[in-house]
Amino acid sequence: MFTNISFINFFGLARGYGLSIGFMVMSLYHLISSFNQNKTKNLILFNIAAFLSIVSSFTMLDYYVAALFVYALIYFIENVIIEKNNLAFFKSNKTNLIIFPILFIILYEPVRKVIKFNNFDFGGKDGFIQDTLSAFISNSINNVRFNDFQINILHIVFLIPIFISFIIIIVNIYKRNKDFWYNNRPLYIINLLLIFISLSTILQHLLFKTDYIIGRFSLFLFPLYIINIGYLIEYSLKILKIRKFIFAFSIILVVFSTYNFCKNVNIYSCPEWSYDQNTKNMIKDLIKMHHEGKLKQNDVKIGIDWVFEPTINFYRQTLHINWLLPVDRNRLHDTDDYYYVFDETVANIKPNTYTIIHTYDKSSTVLLKNNK
Repeated sequence: MFTNISFINFFGLARGYGLSIGFMVMSLYHLISSFNQNKTKNLILFNIAAFLSIVSSFTMLDYYVAALFVYALIYFIENVIIEKNNLAFFKSNKTNLIIFPILFIILYEPVRKVIKFNNFDFGGKDGFIQDTLSAFISNSINNVRFNDFQINILHIVFLIPIFISFIIIIVNIYKRNKDFWYNNRPLYIINLLLIFISLSTILQHLLFKTDYIIGRFSLFLFPLYIINIGYLIEYSLKILKIRKFIFAFSIILVVFSTYNFCKNVNIYSCPEWSYDQNTKNMIKDLIKMHHEGKLKQNDVKIGIDWVFEPTINFYRQTLHINWLLPVDRNRLHDTDDYYYVFDETVANIKPNTYTIIHTYDKSSTVLLKNNK
């Protein structure tokens, strides 16, 4: 889990995706703990952590709804099917039934607005396997390209642990194996959680035409998947005949993931926003030039490639650069004092109308002075 580059990137960026994943894992911990001790306390913490994960990223709604459903399903099986005690089932769900309406009221309006104005535009249009699972594999194995045949094989490989876990659960339910049911709760909690999240995204697409989650939106599935593998390994180690094989498999996973991390980790930028890694340096260069009197003192105007607009305006406000005009996403203008653009954009500017001030190799960008 900790040698996944995409995972580490988003924790390093301190964006909502990383925050939501952190709160989700906290929530999952308390959900599992509620079956063992301090039920009410752990369920309250489960709901609070789930709420914090949702307000960090609304994609966590799928996790929360699935977690509530899995919790209820497990106690339905334990109380109603195994123990034949209907009253105990409602008592077990009392805390969630009290807290859920409160969170629903708080979240209703912001979620309604997101559905109305954004429609959860995650980007996946083709299908759960083609979009979400492929994105998940890309997040799991970084900077390795696969052809279509290899991708199809990886689809099967990545689904095997989920199906094995699910088959183990179904077989033991069919056998009414109480020892398995009460001693392996974490395995079936996490496995059912992954399955219901997957089914909910498919159902949402069919009913509401929402996109399948891809890219960074699907990253929250990674820790759930790894935790599922962890509990599956723990269960498998109890079977003496395959213990050595499981140990060897675990070591191979650790070596491979560590190698992939060390080979491909980038401490300078995140792949999705690598172009921005020198924007702050460019701003610092402008500030230095301003202090040295090398540019006019007020209303300095920078023309940019549009992708730099959020970051430049962010630094303009947070660093209180009042002499710099807000940048916009419009095309370059002859009235601009400076240009900050990608190297390839320079070819579109008339020759002999600019002077190169600084070049930034890592982001393939350049700061130009307009010789107007």
